[in-house]
Amino acid sequence: MVEGININSHAGSNNDGIDIDSCELVHVNECDIDTGDDAICLKTTSRLPCRDITITNCRLRSNCATIKAGTESEGDFDNIHISNCQLLGARLGGIKLLSVDGARLQNVEINDVTMMAGHIPIFLRLGGRLKTFRLGDLSREVGMLSNITIRRFKATAEGPGIVMSGIPGHRIEHVRLDDIELRLSGGGSKGDGDAVLPEVVESYPEITMFGHQYPAALLYARHVNGLEISGMKSTFEQPDQRPNRVLVDVEGIEAEG
Repeated sequence: MVEGININSHAGSNNDGIDIDSCELVHVNECDIDTGDDAICLKTTSRLPCRDITITNCRLRSNCATIKAGTESEGDFDNIHISNCQLLGARLGGIKLLSVDGARLQNVEINDVTMMAGHIPIFLRLGGRLKTFRLGDLSREVGMLSNITIRRFKATAEGPGIVMSGIPGHRIEHVRLDDIELRLSGGGSKGDGDAVLPEVVESYPEITMFGHQYPAALLYARHVNGLEISGMKSTFEQPDQRPNRVLVDVEGIEAEG
C-alpha cells in the first residue's frame, strides 16, 4: 500500500510520481502528486502482469498524464479500479489507457473522477508498436483493450473531449461511458470536421500522434466494437462547428441521454 504521501517532482521532464510496473495487489490512497511527467503510471516492462490495482482519493497534477496505464505495455493489465480522484492539471491528458506492445488491458473501472484543467480528458489507444524492454523477450502480437467503464467523470479541459482509436483489424472492445460531463474550449471550424486522422499503427502512443486537428468536438471513436454511452453532457466556451461525435469503423454503439 502507498498511502498519504506528497510528491513534488519537477527536476526533469521525465519525472513520474508513482510507477507501478508489473505488480499485483497494489493500493494507492490519499496521495498528493505534482510531477513533470506522469503522476501515476501503470506499466509492464516485462511479461509479468499489472493486476488488481486500486487508486483512490488522490489529488494529482502533471505536465503529461495524471493517471495512465500503458505506453510500456508488454505484460497484461487486469482489474484496475480508480475512484474519487481530483486531476488538478494535466497538460497532455487526464485518463490514458494504452496497449501498444501486445498487452491485454482489460477490466478497468473508473468512477467519480474530476478533472479541473488540462488537455484531453480521456484517451484510449490500442496500437501495434510491439516494443520489448528486456533482453531475450520476443515481440507479442497486437493485444487488446476491453471492458472499460468510466462513470461520473467531470472535466474542464481544452479538448478534444474523448478520443479512442484501435487500428485496422484490431478493435477496442466494450467501452461504457456513463454520466460524463465535459466543459471544453470549443472553437472548431466546419472545415475541421473534414480532418482524417492518420492510423500511425506503430507510433508511440500520445495524443499528439494524430496531429492537432480533430474532426469531432466531443467524441472521436475509430475501430471500436461495443460502445455504450449514457448521460453525456457537454458545454463549450466558444461555439464549435464540428459534429459532436465522429465514428469510424464502429460497431455495436448504444447511446442515450
